[in-house]
Amino acid sequence: MLYAPPHLMTAPSPDKYLCSRSFLVRLAISVFGMLLLTACQATGFTRASFQIDPLAARVPGGGQLLLADIGGDLRADVLLMNRRPGRVYWFENPSWQFYQIPLMADELSAIAAHSLSAGSPASLTLAGRFSIPGSGTRDQLIWLQNPGRELMHGTWTATDIRTDVTPDALLWADLSGTGNRVLVASPELEVYTPTRARGWSTMSLLLESTPPITRLRAYDLDDDGREELLAAGPLGVDVTELASRGQFVDEFLLLQASGSGGFVDVAAGQSGPSPQGTEADFVAALGAYTPQLYVFRPAPEVVSGWRMEIVPVPGSGAHVLQIADLNQDGIDEIIVGGESGLQVFYHQAETPRWQRYELAASAMSDVLIADLNADGYPDIVSAPAEPGALLLFQNRGRRN
Repeated sequence: MLYAPPHLMTAPSPDKYLCSRSFLVRLAISVFGMLLLTACQATGFTRASFQIDPLAARVPGGGQLLLADIGGDLRADVLLMNRRPGRVYWFENPSWQFYQIPLMADELSAIAAHSLSAGSPASLTLAGRFSIPGSGTRDQLIWLQNPGRELMHGTWTATDIRTDVTPDALLWADLSGTGNRVLVASPELEVYTPTRARGWSTMSLLLESTPPITRLRAYDLDDDGREELLAAGPLGVDVTELASRGQFVDEFLLLQASGSGGFVDVAAGQSGPSPQGTEADFVAALGAYTPQLYVFRPAPEVVSGWRMEIVPVPGSGAHVLQIADLNQDGIDEIIVGGESGLQVFYHQAETPRWQRYELAASAMSDVLIADLNADGYPDIVSAPAEPGALLLFQNRGRRN
């Protein structure tokens, strides 16, 4: 049954941490200006050039980022989830005017976005703790439905997906290869599917052999049209997928974390054009207790089937890993964020090992990458670890 609980607000006001757009423009001119990071390497590698702008001069620290088309204009907007108190801030692309999504929670632990139909504004799934009048507080996983562009600054309708659960992370994935995405909650590996007749159906992917999960990602690793769940944890990198016809679950340890203390994040990428299309040809993982990046490449001649390269990560506290082709040369770079800032690692056939350069030195809680202005080059958004600026790294392309 649909309802609008009291913790949904119809007229949200900006948070005290957020500053006006006009102030941001002045700040961008007086403090940040235009920072272009360009360089040519002896190997022929050309870095992407970035202009760094603050989307907000000061936001709460430790937030989680989300990129989703909230406005329904086919542009990815930037959302920032504040954990305590639970708030969601929306920065609308391309003006980057900020709003507060009409939701109030005592605490939020996870957020994800999904559009039920192509081109429709994305709605939100959120996990957290809410105050219920007359009932105290309650853990809830909720579906917060976007009312559409004309009404989105009014009331968003909330429905329960499940109560008494607080997942650490949420993601939508096409596990069946049919184009129908399902909601996956970590670390429980519960799958929730929206249905017209009876709300949300639930299925568990958790097996007795499934190891603990620190970070969950979705990739089509074998290019079969279905996304697999790639999980980083203390034992290594684990893969969970639906078997044929989606009736059974297959789970196996893809990469073992021997001597590394486990992994805190994992991502997959390509070292160049693949004849199989989107099939990943390397997997990168961040060490949990050591400032190191582990890069695994398929190697049939090796017993494990993977050849591992260890790449030192300067500084400490690296915990966010992303992969993108920043300079659009057909070869993915590895982007690492954390307490020591934002670093980019790149590899060329002419060089014997991974090289690196630094994009920013400030501590970050989250990093996401997408082409926000549709110019063909991925842009970067970073959230601060402590109260500070929410930054947009606008990719200006390759500069010689």
